[in-house]
Amino acid sequence: MDGEASAAPINRTAITVSIMAATFMQGVDTTIANVALPHMQGSMSASQDQIAWVVTSYIVAAAIMTPLTGWLAGRLDIWHVFLVSVVGFTMASALCGAATSLAQLGPGPGPLVQICVNSGGQDVRTALPRSASCGSGASPPANATRDQRSTVVKASLFYLPSIGSRAEIQAGMAGMRPELYQRMLRELGEQIRLADDLGYDSVSFTEHHFHIEGFEVSQNPVLLDLYFAMQTKRIRVGQLGIVLPAANPIRVAEDIAMLDHMTGGRAIAGFARGYQRRWVDIMAQQTHGVHGALPHQHDAIDAANRSAFEENFRIIKKAWTEEMLTFEGKGWKVPVGETPWTLETTRRYGKGVENGILRAVGVVPKPLQKPHPDLFLPFASSESSIRWAAQEGVTAILPAMLPVYENRLYDVCAEVSGRKRGQGMGLLRDVIIADTDDEALALWRNSGRLAGRAWFEPFGFRRGLQDPKTGTYPSPEEAIEQGYVLAGTADTVIRGLEANLRRQQVDWLFCYTYNALVPHSTLMKSIERFWTEVMPRFA
Repeated sequence: MDGEASAAPINRTAITVSIMAATFMQGVDTTIANVALPHMQGSMSASQDQIAWVVTSYIVAAAIMTPLTGWLAGRLDIWHVFLVSVVGFTMASALCGAATSLAQLGPGPGPLVQICVNSGGQDVRTALPRSASCGSGASPPANATRDQRSTVVKASLFYLPSIGSRAEIQAGMAGMRPELYQRMLRELGEQIRLADDLGYDSVSFTEHHFHIEGFEVSQNPVLLDLYFAMQTKRIRVGQLGIVLPAANPIRVAEDIAMLDHMTGGRAIAGFARGYQRRWVDIMAQQTHGVHGALPHQHDAIDAANRSAFEENFRIIKKAWTEEMLTFEGKGWKVPVGETPWTLETTRRYGKGVENGILRAVGVVPKPLQKPHPDLFLPFASSESSIRWAAQEGVTAILPAMLPVYENRLYDVCAEVSGRKRGQGMGLLRDVIIADTDDEALALWRNSGRLAGRAWFEPFGFRRGLQDPKTGTYPSPEEAIEQGYVLAGTADTVIRGLEANLRRQQVDWLFCYTYNALVPHSTLMKSIERFWTEVMPRFA
């Protein structure tokens, strides 16, 4: 009896402490979620609407489970309900804290797992509408095969963009017509807003100058990114890519960091070497000796171009990830020399000055995403480019190539990166969906094939499809059957994409989207049908 009497206060105290600790833990968890929202938004490339679901779903979970607590306690032993909830809550909170992407947080961008842990393990993650999930769908089982997983390939739209239809381009000097440029902006806005609503991961633009012909009117992809980001809520925006040998790397670092902040962490960054000498030679003339380098070109011009590209890339990464920037390279020195800087304000509030001489500079702002936005290398087709991308953690995007050429590139990426074959790589494919295969083929002939013959083949971009033994190329029908061109009905495109993934199990698909060359209404339907009829099989 005496033992029972003395144990009672101890039990009451233990129960009180445990309940208070659990309540305190729940309150702290809620506070942490609120405080960490800006960091989560940047590190997970989420929009404000997406990241708001972190707190919203937390509140919804509490609202759902509070009235059920009594019912569960009545049906089950309350002590077991409490223990399961506390343990599950702790584990789920730790997993949410370790998450590095929205997908890892669950089907929507918030700790929806709190619903199931508060219910003692009942999985009710489907309580929220799919609109909260950013189009990602339910998380796949860990042991799912590639064909079974619901999240396999990320789809992104890629625009040149073109300014006119085939007839308008063939009439000549289409790039000089402002009314065509205005129409291009309007139509791109509608297409990208549709892609944003559907769930496409991102949209990107190339960089080229002096395109009076009208094929690639994209002088400043960062400005286009910002323009369309202001019209959308979720979709990420990027460049494929900024031509670094002709650019000021510090300005590029600043521009993309600003874009990242202005879009709420939705920026991605793509960099290219530049192959069109008409504009690269002019725009890069201040770099003394840098010219456009053609694909498969391996000479002094190519070496100088590659050297400038890699040096500028190193400067950009240092500008993003280091507080103060110093650099000593072939083309750039930061600071440039014994620059005097005696400003008292810098001494009091800044840094980088020693004895009145500038020793370092700070590039601001830093990107919202940490350590920086996702990085991409478009049109990668040489072993040296793939090796560089794998070393730098850059996603290489390969154009259509025969297995005899591309297999070695995938092997090199896997060897250098230490990742599985195909991870950290993407495909670039023409994508057109229509009611019949014949209709889609006709649309492709007036868009992808037209642009390819007129603009890309002269620069050597089709060599990857040339049989090394016979010198022949696949026919359009063969290219579609083997997935080098994704054009046809939804079923045909599914088979083509499956053919690609059987060869190379990549993470990304970048969809060449030929605005203006494909009529706007037709292209809108194609964009929608690709997402709703094709991507459910892959994403």
